[in-house]
Amino acid sequence: MTRKALSPWRVVRFGLLAVAAAVAVALATQVLWLAPLLSHHLTARSGRAVHVDTMWVGLSSSLAPVLHFRGVRIANAAWADADHPFAALAGATAMFSWKSVAQRRPVIALFILTDGEIDLERTADGLRNWRLSNPDYRGPGRWKVLAVQGERATVRFRHRGIDLDLRATASAAPAALAASTAASGAAPRTTHLDLEGHWRGLAFSTSADTGPVLTFLETGETFPVRGRLEAGGAHLDLDGTAGDIARRPVVDATFSFAAPSLAPFSAFVHSRREGAKALRLEGTLKTGDDRYALSAMKARVGGTDVAGVMSWARRDEGSVVRAKLESDSTDVADLRWLTGLAPAHPASAPASPASAASSATDPHSARRGLDAELSFVARRLRVAEVPELQDGRIEAKLLDGQLTVTRFDIGVARGRVDGRASLALDDVPMRAEAEATARGVRIEAFVRDASGKSRLTGALHGHASLKGRGDSAASLRDSLSGRVTASLTGGTISSLLDAEIGLQGGKIVKSLIVGAEPIPIRCAVAVLDIDRGTGRLHELVFDTERTRTIGRGTIDLAAGTVDVVLTPEAKQGGLFNLDRSIRVHGALRHPAHSLVARAPVSAAAERGCDRP
Repeated sequence: MTRKALSPWRVVRFGLLAVAAAVAVALATQVLWLAPLLSHHLTARSGRAVHVDTMWVGLSSSLAPVLHFRGVRIANAAWADADHPFAALAGATAMFSWKSVAQRRPVIALFILTDGEIDLERTADGLRNWRLSNPDYRGPGRWKVLAVQGERATVRFRHRGIDLDLRATASAAPAALAASTAASGAAPRTTHLDLEGHWRGLAFSTSADTGPVLTFLETGETFPVRGRLEAGGAHLDLDGTAGDIARRPVVDATFSFAAPSLAPFSAFVHSRREGAKALRLEGTLKTGDDRYALSAMKARVGGTDVAGVMSWARRDEGSVVRAKLESDSTDVADLRWLTGLAPAHPASAPASPASAASSATDPHSARRGLDAELSFVARRLRVAEVPELQDGRIEAKLLDGQLTVTRFDIGVARGRVDGRASLALDDVPMRAEAEATARGVRIEAFVRDASGKSRLTGALHGHASLKGRGDSAASLRDSLSGRVTASLTGGTISSLLDAEIGLQGGKIVKSLIVGAEPIPIRCAVAVLDIDRGTGRLHELVFDTERTRTIGRGTIDLAAGTVDVVLTPEAKQGGLFNLDRSIRVHGALRHPAHSLVARAPVSAAAERGCDRP
């Protein structure tokens, strides 16, 4: 009897059934063989003991693979902390994402750690203790973890390259807290997070209540958070939501920050320690889509208060910063200290020779790619060196390498000084222009005798138009060119001072005996032409009913010196009148004066205020 031959289709069907049966058996028994196989493989590759009690593969609701582990015990690397294993966990679950296919790398959507600890360490050269299959590899990682959930678990992370060592412990939040947040309709904060450690020698600690899952990357999901960070005598309180906190974070939270000084943070910012001020800052922070917005902001720096809104946005071609601020009281010393702050770079990450050379040869490079808008109003303005200042306003823009002060307006001694300025940062060398006008500034606020009495009064008016080029404040000052004009109206001068300027000995004696009296000033005009940092008095006329004084000379802005000759002419006869000139010379702030031979005066200057 001959057997009937099997058809090809039946052969294939029987083969598929056999394979399916083998797969079913393998899946059904994977808890028996998968963990020993993985443990043996990783022990051989890593050179340290790796043990997993059980392990199996499942599927998530999105049909993505899920790896379950129970009883995980992995020894630490020989160079890492010998007092702690790399991992000692009752359980761990890795839920993979289908992003793994598109990104061509393993992407874990959620990593759950249960009952135990894990120790993560990295050296400055990139060696990592969590690399088991290729432990000596120092290149960029391939695995990506998007979110983490801790259940009675502790994670330690130590980065020797940046001197960072932190330990975070997740536990269940108090039941009353979880119930209260749920009753209020807010997202439940079911996890309590304790974090402590140090960074560049600065100890810090955090206590926070959060949602169960902390998102780090690319999830677009947020979690509730309320907690406090303390470091160096400062504390930061945060209440709101946060997400994707490792890169491009999404935050919507109120916060408050207070510090008696930034001196303990010298490892992070360079500052003048002797000028350190107490800081307070609070407001609402919202971030997302590469934009950070700080609204309802209130701040105090020393004795200065500031309120308003600020924002920062990142674009492909650079960043945009906008700020609209106002202050009831501003002490420039407080803000001057803040301008001294700068990032402190760790010694382990020095600038490359190429970048250092670029910065040295191109001082404009750091300014590129940043656009900004600023509006600042100070209702009371204090500058210790100029106590006559009253208030101030400034509006400025930085666009495409051009810094433009569209408006500044400063109250000075019951008058106003306003104007505009611009600085072309991308020009080589930089190009600066400024124009300012003074109106009604009371001169008596600046000119007083030893007793504090005003010997000169009047409203000062003036105008300045200046230009310069240079890559520093000093070089800009030394290159200044332009004109400054000033005049005094409605003024008076003490008869004693008028006599002293006019070298009228008899009138000096009379004023000392019977007392000085105010004399009206007919006119006072000065015109200073500036060329490459040196100002030359084109005209100086000071005219009263008794004396006419003509001035000529120079002011060296770079050296900070003055050399001016004043030639007085008495309009009335008198005893002991000296036919000499007065030379004012030396340091601009504290010049000396002496009598010199009388200087010739032009016919136009002699007419003083009587000129057409």
